[in-house]
Amino acid sequence: MNNCFYIYGLRRSGNHAIINWLKSMMENPLFLNDIGPNRSLYTLNRIPEESPYVDFIASYEDVDPSEIRKISNSNWVFKLHSSRYRNIVILRDFKNWAASFYTFLKQWNPNPDIKNAVAMWHKYSAYAADSHLNDSFLIEYSKWVDDEDYRKCLADELGLDYNDSTLMENTEMGSSFGKGYTPGFNNRWDMVKDDPLFTEQL
Repeated sequence: MNNCFYIYGLRRSGNHAIINWLKSMMENPLFLNDIGPNRSLYTLNRIPEESPYVDFIASYEDVDPSEIRKISNSNWVFKLHSSRYRNIVILRDFKNWAASFYTFLKQWNPNPDIKNAVAMWHKYSAYAADSHLNDSFLIEYSKWVDDEDYRKCLADELGLDYNDSTLMENTEMGSSFGKGYTPGFNNRWDMVKDDPLFTEQL
């Protein structure tokens, strides 16, 4: 197996946009979405050598970052049999993440409570600040959206051949602000900053 990437991030952090971008630079990747922290990947450790999958990505959403090392250690077989193994942490800037998450929840609840999620964002931020000490690779969503040089650098550091052909397709997926709402990915805050229920929870 060439690449084995474990992706960690909060919902509404651009996880799927970045994962799809990574997949576009891989050869026939196997992707497992939204794996719970207690789900065993033991059966996946038995993927036969003749498997058509050359690369592997597993996504963990809303997992407490204190669990990352344990999850990584439990999948030691993948480390042993992959050329590149990475724990990748995705972090979106606080204001735009909170605005997107709040708007996402309002689709089902007119008065969403985001206080617990806000506390978890701060955990991710603290973890990301020491990502080099935690043996993790940090991707900052806001920079990834805006800066092509940053994307090129990320691809190079991950050992991938840079490809931006699917970027807009990836970033348009799953917007909390409605299908087709694409401008200003880093200006979501402006859409809800005057909502008192939102701001009082920050």
